[in-house]
Amino acid sequence: MRVLIPVFVLLLLGGWWLLDTGRVPARWTPWAVPDPAEPPGLLTAWQLNRLGQEPAACFDWLDRADVGVSVLPDREDGDGCGLEGAGRLLQAASGIRYGAGVTARCPVLAALALWERHVLQPAAVQHLGSRVARVTHLGTYACRDIRTTGGTGGTGGMGGGRRSEHATANAIDIAGVTLADGRVLTILRDWDRQRPDGKPVSEARFWRAVRDGACDLFKVVLSPDYNDLHRDHLHLDMGPFKTCR
Repeated sequence: MRVLIPVFVLLLLGGWWLLDTGRVPARWTPWAVPDPAEPPGLLTAWQLNRLGQEPAACFDWLDRADVGVSVLPDREDGDGCGLEGAGRLLQAASGIRYGAGVTARCPVLAALALWERHVLQPAAVQHLGSRVARVTHLGTYACRDIRTTGGTGGTGGMGGGRRSEHATANAIDIAGVTLADGRVLTILRDWDRQRPDGKPVSEARFWRAVRDGACDLFKVVLSPDYNDLHRDHLHLDMGPFKTCR
């Protein structure tokens, strides 16, 4: 035990020196700012949430990442609802267009930018042979509780008495994409599609790759594999918990 303690201290000091001298990539450093050009790591979602604690720095990061955003004033819309450190997406760095306006907290916008670059587009090229031109979503900001029963997309029964992350513009629900070659994919139609031999079609493999990659960027990722309420979308949020289902 007396031998192990000095070894542990040396390892701790050595690790601290590597981090402090910048010899470790930003994605492996807890307090670093993510590099838009680097693939996400295990700490990226945590880094983005931490960046969101300083909205001005977060919006500067979006500007450096070539993401066009209109910063919105903070406001309260009732018990547990409102906007703080949020913006409206004007232009995605990847050139992707969104089928409806995107109003979200800065960490969500930053995670989306990394998701488009490092997850969505590579998965589309790999599985579908075309890039994504347009993303369809079911909503970002909505003053409501977490849905527990009924409905699809951004509507339906409410319950549990706990505000959804949508109530603070801290989430987005992705429903489909349009490819540059004109093909339209939706989660509702394609998630469980299979070939005659029972293997998933390329569209289904694409959606699962998109879901799995989002888990490195968002704190919560919920898909049709989670429950029937998510049968038509991927719920992505930057809330306090971590889960990928």
